[in-house]
Amino acid sequence: LQFAPKSGRAIDVGCGSSRILADLPHAVGVDLRHDKLGFMRRTNQFLAQADGLALPFANESFECVICSEVIEHIPDENGRLVDELARILKPGGVLVLKTINAANPILGAHGRYADFTHETGWTEESMRQVLEQVGFEPVDVLPSNLYVFQGNPLNLAALATAKVFEWLF
Repeated sequence: LQFAPKSGRAIDVGCGSSRILADLPHAVGVDLRHDKLGFMRRTNQFLAQADGLALPFANESFECVICSEVIEHIPDENGRLVDELARILKPGGVLVLKTINAANPILGAHGRYADFTHETGWTEESMRQVLEQVGFEPVDVLPSNLYVFQGNPLNLAALATAKVFEWLF
C-alpha cells in the first residue's frame, strides 16, 4: 500500500476479499465473484462486478490501479490484462501489479503449481518485458519478502532467509 495514493481515484481489480481494498476505503473494488464483493461491502461502498479484461470504466479514469494476485490466473494472458489496466490508468498514474515470482528459488515452483487455478508463471524479467511493451516507464520490479508464516515466529526465519538470498543473488 505504500505506492497507493491516500486520495484521488484508485481501483483494486480482482479485489476478492482483499485487505488491500479494506485499507483503501476511497477505492473502487472490482471482482468477478459476487460473494467476494458482498464481503467487501462492510468496508467499501464503491464496488463493481466485472471482468478485469473488460472493465466498465472510461479511459484514463484512475490515478492508481492495483491488481494483486490476479494475472497468474488468466489463461493465455499475453498482456491482455496489462493492456486493460493501462487503458483505465491516467497518464503519470501508478500501476501496482503483484504476482508470484516463478523464478523465486524457494517459493516459485510451489506458488506456481500448488494452486491449480494458476495458469501462467511470471518472473521479474517477463513482467518487466510485458509492462515495457505496453509503454510503462519507469518499471520498478520489487522483490517480495518471504512472509509465508505470517503471524508466526517462524516469519523471522523466513525474512532472514530472504535477506540471505538477496545477498547471494
